[in-house]
Amino acid sequence: MSKFPFLNLSLRALLTITTFVSYNAQAQLQCVDVFQNDQSKNSTTSPSLEWVKQQRSKAVAYIRKTSQFKAIENLVRELNDVERNISVLDADKFTVKIVDQGLGSRKAVQIVLEDKASGKKEVLLSSIKLKELFSSRKEKEEVPDQPVISKYKNNNTVIPVEIQLSPTKKFLIVKMAAKGSIDVFTVVVIDIETRKIISEIEDVGTSKIVWRSPTEFFHENRGVPPKSFYSKITPDKKIETIRVKNANESNSADQQWIYKRISSTKYRIGSTVKPFEIDFDLQPSIEQILKTTKNPETLWILTKGKNGFKELVKIEIDQNEFVLKRVIDESNMVIDEVIVNSDHLVVHKYLGPTRTVEIADHSGNLISKIDAPSCCDVGPVEYNSQTRQATVVLTSPVKKGIKWTYDLKSKTWLTVEKDAPPKKSNPEVAMMETSHGQFVTEYKTYRSKDGSQIPIRVTYKKGQSFNSEAPVLMEGYGGFASNNYFHPSFEPMTYEFLKAGGVHLAPAIRGSYYYGKTYHDQGRAENKQNVIDDFIGAAEWAIQNKITQPKRIVITGDSHGGLVTGAAVIQRPDLFGLAIPKYGPLAFHDKPNLDPLTTPYQISEYGDLINDPKAQALARQISPQLNIRAREYPMIVVITGRNDSRVNPEHSYQFVKTLQENQKGDQRIDLYTNSNAGHWMGSLFRQDFIGLRTTTDFWSVVFDFLKLELQPQNKTKTNL
Repeated sequence: MSKFPFLNLSLRALLTITTFVSYNAQAQLQCVDVFQNDQSKNSTTSPSLEWVKQQRSKAVAYIRKTSQFKAIENLVRELNDVERNISVLDADKFTVKIVDQGLGSRKAVQIVLEDKASGKKEVLLSSIKLKELFSSRKEKEEVPDQPVISKYKNNNTVIPVEIQLSPTKKFLIVKMAAKGSIDVFTVVVIDIETRKIISEIEDVGTSKIVWRSPTEFFHENRGVPPKSFYSKITPDKKIETIRVKNANESNSADQQWIYKRISSTKYRIGSTVKPFEIDFDLQPSIEQILKTTKNPETLWILTKGKNGFKELVKIEIDQNEFVLKRVIDESNMVIDEVIVNSDHLVVHKYLGPTRTVEIADHSGNLISKIDAPSCCDVGPVEYNSQTRQATVVLTSPVKKGIKWTYDLKSKTWLTVEKDAPPKKSNPEVAMMETSHGQFVTEYKTYRSKDGSQIPIRVTYKKGQSFNSEAPVLMEGYGGFASNNYFHPSFEPMTYEFLKAGGVHLAPAIRGSYYYGKTYHDQGRAENKQNVIDDFIGAAEWAIQNKITQPKRIVITGDSHGGLVTGAAVIQRPDLFGLAIPKYGPLAFHDKPNLDPLTTPYQISEYGDLINDPKAQALARQISPQLNIRAREYPMIVVITGRNDSRVNPEHSYQFVKTLQENQKGDQRIDLYTNSNAGHWMGSLFRQDFIGLRTTTDFWSVVFDFLKLELQPQNKTKTNL
């Protein structure tokens, strides 16, 4: 239930592996040069910057002439012209939020502090140049409360993407991202009492800011190799920074506890707000320390189970003595999230398409269970022990964030309308019905190349006739234990696609955590071809079941999904009509040279592409660019960002250039680049206007290729 789902996914992907493999420092410097100058010193096939610009111009000219471009552009602006809270941190006397005033509003993303007693709101920081805000609050006329981004392609413009309060809630840390990067940040330290910025720390890497005490925190700066630092806020509100070696601390989400592994089985954990520290044995390893409850002497810890499913333990502390108790044992379901309330636990679980919410007491005894409707994903749950009812937020592919009441005694769902008594209802129907009709999301299975059964979620408008002609959009990811696309979720433009008669396919390809660790293992390292076979198999299934035909199938995916999309269309060009790989490592065989900063962290997912000949041979077998042959290819539009710090845009440049040289058919091969964009634009909810621009252009291509038209709009706006 992350507030930055795409960002957290990307950080988790980098931090999954703790083993750091040594690599050539000069290669790192060359990689940085690639990100800044769009040219690689590592490859003789590097297209020139002029070629890249020409390709973008060609792609943009085509997109602007597509049949639905202007209508989609206007709709995307309208859908985004809504203020929303991206992240909210709560303290006793105030709340602090990242507030997006709406992409279509042309207004800044802001850090807003609201006093609980008075309701007064203050803007602490905005998405404009940091240097312009480094001043006292007395100069208010020079630092307006409502600053506006005025230069939409200004690379010095930075966006707040993450906020964190110190353990005693006296200081606020804001991570600011520039150039679309999700790997390099500027950290801003704000004194809550004076509302002043007391420090900027540039070039902070992807690592979490870890508070060690009320005034000390640990962070890493990007370097060759990365450098570790402890920063201390002095009594006169200045920052002192000390370089350290290999600090390995982690902490709880609320910064109250800090911990580190000190041996193969032993952890050391301590309080960040008072002198207290204990050592204890815990196997398997800590996954996460949850936010503390009103009882600060109890620690709630999620650990990795032996079979890859999480367990919940608690540590009760009494006068420097502690007792460790296992509260929820590992089962055959994935624990997705645990919320600790004052008198009960809310435990979100899933296994494949099955999702449940368990209400348990603090000893782990089950109070009741809620089975999620198959149509919907489950958001926040609030349980009332007096009424034995729970308020549940459901989201479906066509409706977002609708509150329901679930009666645990009668096991029935209730809708609550204003000035009306609760009414029994079926969310399977109600959550899939809009003013544009009834929609369906259902689960099927198909066999992949090796005979494995793979689930697939199919969503479409009820009553739609397929006749092997349905316009299909299929999305996939299949890596880093991420369940992207598989569980029902709401994305406004995908809903517009469904309204227009499209069929959405979300195959649960291996490499995800859909069925736990084993399912991930079947799609990583030496098994990576399974992921591509699963994706190809989904298209074959749709054709065999007369849902559609190859020329009516559009496939896409981001980042690792871009690799899967690119590999699938190169291996089976006869199966697809249009492929749109986004931000993907499409020259996968050359990843160590093109991405020396990130590849060493990805050994678990890809194998050791630097030192292992077997892993290198497998990479060459999969690499989309290396497997291009002179033949007919379907239409392909590759999307990348010229400031991508996770996957060098050179992957996309070389892939498109090689494809164009080998295209024997008459379909377009286009390269769409954004000069100020980084990796996977969805991960930064706002980076100037690029999010709006990329969304518009992507959907314009899809609608035009499938000959779809936007349908009339509902009166209610829904933000992207």
